[in-house]
Amino acid sequence: MKIAVQLFGHMRTFEKCFERLNEMLLSKYDCDIFIHTWDRLNHDFSDAEYKIEKSENNILYNKIVSLYHPKSIQIESQNVFSIKGYYNEKNSYTDDNPNPVGKLKLSSIKYMLYSMVSVNKLRKHFADKNHIHYDYILQIRPDIYLEQQVDIGQYENEFSYSDNSIINFAEYPVITIHQQRIEFCFTANDIVLLAKPKAMDKLFSSLSVFEKCYIDYPNIFKGYNCHPENSFKEVAILQGINFRYYVLPYKLIREIEEKSKINVDPKEFADGYYRAFNSRDFPVLQKRVSLLEKKVTRYRNYLKITVAVSLCLICGLMIVM
Repeated sequence: MKIAVQLFGHMRTFEKCFERLNEMLLSKYDCDIFIHTWDRLNHDFSDAEYKIEKSENNILYNKIVSLYHPKSIQIESQNVFSIKGYYNEKNSYTDDNPNPVGKLKLSSIKYMLYSMVSVNKLRKHFADKNHIHYDYILQIRPDIYLEQQVDIGQYENEFSYSDNSIINFAEYPVITIHQQRIEFCFTANDIVLLAKPKAMDKLFSSLSVFEKCYIDYPNIFKGYNCHPENSFKEVAILQGINFRYYVLPYKLIREIEEKSKINVDPKEFADGYYRAFNSRDFPVLQKRVSLLEKKVTRYRNYLKITVAVSLCLICGLMIVM
């Protein structure tokens, strides 16, 4: 089984996370690695020691190459395009945090998607040039610390069922109801993906849908607690991709000092459903469920009375007879 591993985005905590990537995936399969990243270890690191460039004298670059041995690597500066504003700026996603520092810049999101598209192109170009067929593609960020082995065989039924399926190792769901429209989305749905080459190529064919999904979508459907993950889900829908959600325990370690973590594990996944169901976005559904519970209780009482009356009648008939 030939696997292509596509790493995208800032390298951040790659040294720490590589150990688990190697243990949980690379050492188990025949893997080729492709990397698209930026010339800074993290977006807010400006010191020279955190600069990454293709040079024999660059310490970070040499570490990356010595660890991953990538078949292809591309390093760019974030000056490819210019886009102003924040994601869903006028709606509920940013209402809780009026400080612009805490808002997500549209440019940051577009650069993330750009990196995802770019690393997919690196793999596709390499495969076409060298006549290599990859059975599966795993797209993952360098700052993901895997806590469980990636058993690709357990997902084969999904791919045999549909060529357009992509396994999405997301976090917990967020559900919002507004004007009787239900919006359902998984958080962290743009971090770890597994797919056949055909589906991955469809999903990351271009950046042409960015404005429609990340700018138009949250503006058209106002009143929703729209996250960037909602927009990424829309990208998949427009490209004809079916996300199949699975649990894969991992940590997202953004900071070198490990001050910032996102933990994904089965318990957290299940707890996420509970939180979503009991969130403030669910008053209408909660009310309906409450009414349903009352109806069930009422019908259960009716049934008890009916059974009791029936038994009494039967006993009475038996005595008469």
